[in-house]
Amino acid sequence: MELKDWYELAKALVTIGTLIFTAIQALLLRKQMKKEHEKRRRENTVDVMYNWCNSLEKNTSLAVDVAQQLSSPQCQSLYNKNSFEVTYDIKNDICRFCGFAQNSKDQSCHNCELAKSNENGQ
Repeated sequence: MELKDWYELAKALVTIGTLIFTAIQALLLRKQMKKEHEKRRRENTVDVMYNWCNSLEKNTSLAVDVAQQLSSPQCQSLYNKNSFEVTYDIKNDICRFCGFAQNSKDQSCHNCELAKSNENGQ
């Protein structure tokens, strides 16, 4: 082989080596990007959950507890802002977060229709 042939062979080997090196780097970069994306997704989830939990008030969690006790037709009535019947226990739970009761000095909401039915044991 002549010197020119050796030069062409070396040039081809360097080009092939560079292509292989670049492909490996691209694969490693892709793998790293996926890991970073997953890490950022988890961190964002934690941040959102933390902010959501800190923004909740006591009444919010009480309202969620009451809503979980409602049946599907009751939930539909609540969504449509229609009146519906609830059990005595649910009525008591609603009175725990009633805005009027929390703002009054005697902590009672006797003006409320719900409270009147609670006093009668319905």
